[in-house]
Amino acid sequence: MSSWQHQSSGSGGMRASHADRERTTDVLRSGFAEGRLDKAEFDRRVDLSARAVTQGDLQQLILDLPNGPLMGPPAVPQSQVPATFYPAPPAPNYHVPGVYPGPAHPGWLAPPPNAPTNRLAIGALLCGLGGMFYGLTSIPAVILGHKARAEIRQKREQGDGLAVTGLVFGYLGLAFWALLVLVIGTFTI
Repeated sequence: MSSWQHQSSGSGGMRASHADRERTTDVLRSGFAEGRLDKAEFDRRVDLSARAVTQGDLQQLILDLPNGPLMGPPAVPQSQVPATFYPAPPAPNYHVPGVYPGPAHPGWLAPPPNAPTNRLAIGALLCGLGGMFYGLTSIPAVILGHKARAEIRQKREQGDGLAVTGLVFGYLGLAFWALLVLVIGTFTI
C-alpha cells in the first residue's frame, strides 16, 4: 500500500468532500437537537466527521439517525417504480448561442403581420395638435378623427388611439378658440 492510500473502516470507498462532512455535521446537529444524542456523543461524532476520509466513514457516524445515511441503495428497486414517476427526458435543445433560429426552427411560429396604421388617424392627431395653436386645423382634426375611426373598424387597421387623441385635441381646440372669440367679442362691444 502506498503512502497516499488510506485504509478506510467504512464501506464506502469514495473520498468524502467538505460538503459531505458538512451534511453529516448537520445530521448530527439535528439528532442532538431532537435529543437522540447526548453532548459527549455529539462532540465525539463531530470530531470523527471532521477527520473522516471516505463517505463510508461518514455513513457510519449517522447510520442510527433518521436523516442518514448519506448514500445507500434506493428504497424501492427501479424496476418496481412505474414509468409515470420517472423524470421527463430533456427537450432537445435547438438553440445555438448567438444564432437566431428563424423559420427553419421546428418550434418557430411566424408572428402575425402588423396591420398598417391608418393615415387619417395620423392626420387627425397632427391637425388636433396644430389646432391648439392655429385654431383652423381643429375642424379638420374632428373630421379626420371620425373618418379614421370608421376606417379602422372597417379595415381592422391600427391607430385608434391616434384618432381618438386627434378628436380630443380637435374638440378642445374648437372649444378654446370659441371661448376666446366669445371673450374678445364681449370686451370689444
